[in-house]
Amino acid sequence: MASSHPVITSYFDAAESASWLTTSFMITNTGFQPLWGRLSDTVGRKSVYLLVLAIFAGTNLWCALCGSITSFIAARAVCGLGAGGTMSMGLVMLNDLVYVEYRGIYISHVNLAFGLGSACGAAFDGLLCDKLGWRWSFGLQVPVLVLCMILAVFTVPNSLGPVLMSAPKIKREDGEDAEEGSPAWLAVKNCDSLGLLVLIATVTCLILFLNLGGNILPWSHWIVILCIVLFIVLGITLLYIEKRAKQPVMPLHLLMSEFPNFSSLGQSGMLKLI
Repeated sequence: MASSHPVITSYFDAAESASWLTTSFMITNTGFQPLWGRLSDTVGRKSVYLLVLAIFAGTNLWCALCGSITSFIAARAVCGLGAGGTMSMGLVMLNDLVYVEYRGIYISHVNLAFGLGSACGAAFDGLLCDKLGWRWSFGLQVPVLVLCMILAVFTVPNSLGPVLMSAPKIKREDGEDAEEGSPAWLAVKNCDSLGLLVLIATVTCLILFLNLGGNILPWSHWIVILCIVLFIVLGITLLYIEKRAKQPVMPLHLLMSEFPNFSSLGQSGMLKLI
């Protein structure tokens, strides 16, 4: 949507707020992605996938109908929740549904579609802004997302994913429950809520540092310096929390395994930067 941002800020006469259109979206898009994966482990993939599609569709409609730049920035922030959830849940469900020997083929199809969309999206968005108006850049996404929701209702299995809230209790050797409480309560109890909050705060500080520094504020401004200091402190705190969490929102063993997938991490990072 970057090609429509100059048109939108010009429409609302708010050129000084242009950077927040992207910043607000990126904070929620990046920070909350682990939440959807962990939540889908607890309640199942299908319900979470339908939820993020509903959020994505509803916030795109909000963007199309908003009447002020403040409302639009808020809509883009909530839209980031749905967009990040749609992206992460799509890959999670693909891994659940496809046998590992065929998974590479399907992921290549996803990457091909993502690459084509990224390459053509900016030009198509600019065309829509010129011919139909910037509001249609968001409004046209709504029926497509609604169609995806309808297809998901009939095609995604209800039992897809671990569904921890319905899992049988773990028994000790003496036959007693390892932990007291219903499976649903144990799933909520063991959720790494503190790690999630610290992760969101860490990502927020990093994105604010990169977007404010040299753009809205000079790099030497105290707010910019505070953001990077908080990022470092919160990042160290996050590592400490995740090492001790029962169900970490960011499992460190995935990053510290014998063969960590740094190539995929680097590729994803470069796509975000581009």
